[in-house]
Amino acid sequence: MRENRITIAKAIAIILMVMCHAGFGSVSHQGAAFINMFHMPLFFFVSGYCFKEKYLSDGRKYTINKIKGLYLPFVKWSLLFLVLHNVFFYLNIYSAVYGWQGIVSHLYGIKETVFCAAKIVVAMNETEQLLGGYWFVKELFIGAFVSLLVFKFVKNLYFGGGILLLLAIVLSFADFEIPFFHVCSRSFLASFFIVMGRCYKLWGIKTDAWYHTLIFAICVYVGSLYFGTSMLGYTMMQIIPYSCCAIMGTILVLNISHVLSQKHNFLTSSLLFVGDHTLEVLTWHFLSFKLVSLLIVLLYGLPIEMISQFPVIADYASSFWLLYTIVGVGLPVGVLYLKRKCKK
Repeated sequence: MRENRITIAKAIAIILMVMCHAGFGSVSHQGAAFINMFHMPLFFFVSGYCFKEKYLSDGRKYTINKIKGLYLPFVKWSLLFLVLHNVFFYLNIYSAVYGWQGIVSHLYGIKETVFCAAKIVVAMNETEQLLGGYWFVKELFIGAFVSLLVFKFVKNLYFGGGILLLLAIVLSFADFEIPFFHVCSRSFLASFFIVMGRCYKLWGIKTDAWYHTLIFAICVYVGSLYFGTSMLGYTMMQIIPYSCCAIMGTILVLNISHVLSQKHNFLTSSLLFVGDHTLEVLTWHFLSFKLVSLLIVLLYGLPIEMISQFPVIADYASSFWLLYTIVGVGLPVGVLYLKRKCKK
């Protein structure tokens, strides 16, 4: 049975993710650091929370569901964006001048396109810059099977989660990853959050009192001050405090979502719709940002190549981060909503 608070929590997390990508950090560095402590771990956590007991004896069905829900969408959209790479280059969405942290783009030849396509299909790697957030889909796919092994063969889930966290620490210390597939510390940290999500559900202790929420918020804020990081940038020494803050931040959002789920208004229904389509927002929000970048270029008479600044035009992020966020979330879900209306 669907839990609305889980769907709303996913909506809040994806909006926060888009907000950080939109340049919110240029307005409030500490606010962005606070959000980064939990907004992506939340998705792994709720995946474990929503794990169904029947899959413990039906691994085949579980595998099919994960392939359909994660692997196939990853491959489909990654290949589409790869095929459109040169089109994006000619449209100045990519360029040889601007890019992500100094990494610029170039036109692809047939050989390079085929190589990237092979890595997408075989290893879930080499996604396009516009699908930079797809690292999450890959880690969720890997984490789903690693955590299933823990659920099936480890009697004490807390012990199993501890082993996964230890592996994440060791691999981070060794700076080791499996070549070609790039399975690394982050993969086991993602699995840890999935296992903790199931532990939270089985634990059954109420943590949604207002004082719990306040305590979690304070702890995450303090953690962001002294150990601020993200799932893409943590160090070995940050893993344990980051993991604790990620879990508390996730429960914080779940508590807020529980309150919102009791309401029946436009905000709640909108969040439910967004929460049901987080993959679409993840897929299209970077490309949607380019419309705002085009607007900025036209308004201020900037060189057209500046559209390719990724993910947003940095010098104008502090003024336009809210518009970037609204378009990054609103355009993908708005198109989906209109498509549904047209079908009806």
